Amino acid sequence: RAVFERFTERAVKAVVHSQKEARGLGEGAVAPRHLLLGLVAEDRSAGGFLSSGITVERAREECRGLIGAAAAQKAGGLDTDVPFDGGCRRVFEVAVELSRNMGCSFISPEHLAIALFTLDDPTTNNLLRSLGADPSQLASVAVTRLHEELAKDGRDLAGASSLKVPEKAPAGAGAGRSAFSKSLSKKKDKGALDQFCLDLTTQASGGFIDPIIGREEEIERVVQIICRRTKNNPILLGEAGVGKTAIAEGLALRIANGDVPIFLVAKRIMSLDIGLLIAGAKERGELESRITSLIREVREAGDVILFIDEVHNLVGSGTAGKGKGAGLDISNLLKPPLARGELQCIAATTLDEHRMHFEKDKALNRRFQPVFVDEPSQEDAVKILLGLRENYETYHKCKFTLEAINAAVYLSARYIPDRQLPDKAIDLIDEAGSRARIESYQKKKEGQSSVLLKEPDEYWQEIKAVQAMHEVVDILHWLYCWKKKSV
Repeated sequence: RAVFERFTERAVKAVVHSQKEARGLGEGAVAPRHLLLGLVAEDRSAGGFLSSGITVERAREECRGLIGAAAAQKAGGLDTDVPFDGGCRRVFEVAVELSRNMGCSFISPEHLAIALFTLDDPTTNNLLRSLGADPSQLASVAVTRLHEELAKDGRDLAGASSLKVPEKAPAGAGAGRSAFSKSLSKKKDKGALDQFCLDLTTQASGGFIDPIIGREEEIERVVQIICRRTKNNPILLGEAGVGKTAIAEGLALRIANGDVPIFLVAKRIMSLDIGLLIAGAKERGELESRITSLIREVREAGDVILFIDEVHNLVGSGTAGKGKGAGLDISNLLKPPLARGELQCIAATTLDEHRMHFEKDKALNRRFQPVFVDEPSQEDAVKILLGLRENYETYHKCKFTLEAINAAVYLSARYIPDRQLPDKAIDLIDEAGSRARIESYQKKKEGQSSVLLKEPDEYWQEIKAVQAMHEVVDILHWLYCWKKKSV
């Protein structure tokens, strides 16, 4: 039963189908051949079982013919009462090891299929042969499907080089093993940090982060909290648009420039993409596996400070299951490494979300030290825009006057009350630069096309003027040559 806890819904359906098939054939235990029928019944894709064209009706008839199944009648009891024989249990054991070697936290029908083709069960081999199927080819298709499924989430099959069938597997399994082991030739290149995080320190070193103006006090407070021995995880609290993310970027800029205490010089600020982390984690335990892998890599790296923007998307609302109690709250995965100091992070969220999620979880709340990020004054917003002016002028190929920047701050503060400075003033500057660039292009285009609007007489006058100029040049050249000869 512990093995079945890792089975996906599709894998459980395949097992239940196999029990029904065994009961329908009048047999007292589920053998590998019945598991094959269950896998075929579960795969309802257009191309049949693993794109081989095999349907459950055809497979069932072939199975009846092989075992002379006209014999037994159904025994009483439920379909799920049918036990599994030793061969079927061996398939489950191999599937578990395959899943572990591939770096998966779940067991899918594809894992069961690969394990089934790995083991040398005579009846199953004869059944596949009568269906005209090649176990090696089916195993390759199963591996490809697993690879494609994980690739949708930005992951790859791990453990390619170390994938081995357990020693107890019979020697006859070699043919089936070679096909899928070749399909696993791609080694996992990227870890969880590289898959789900962006290195802000590298971005800052490359000049991809705008200068941070007017947030020196908040950045100093973040540095002070990070340097604590315990509870050294700052959480930035403020309304949307006040510049919480900019503070983390400002710290990354300081690290890139070496303007930090000596024990922070070698640190990296890695921004976690929560959407990418959660996306596609539909199997039981998959999301938890991603997070534990991420925490492990942060612990092993030793120089990573994780920046989690919109952290409320992970806390409280992140259960990897459906329905109450169906999964593990992600905050419970974060608490132990935060308490032990193995994970150091900078979080950011709004005051409302903090009140809704963090304050209710006292154990998690005390792991973080709040840093309140207030909306800057209009004077500070003007300084921030002046610091960003050069970047926007370069991008839009236009100039922003001091009057335009003052107007952006004043007008946005007066007429956009539902948003915060400096975000709304920056938006106005960006919008004005975009419009100025478009109008400049339109004027240039009109200047080029204005030549076509001239009347024919105007063209003729220009042609005559050019001809007259050439005649004057010719005359002057003739006079020069005549004087030279006379001398």
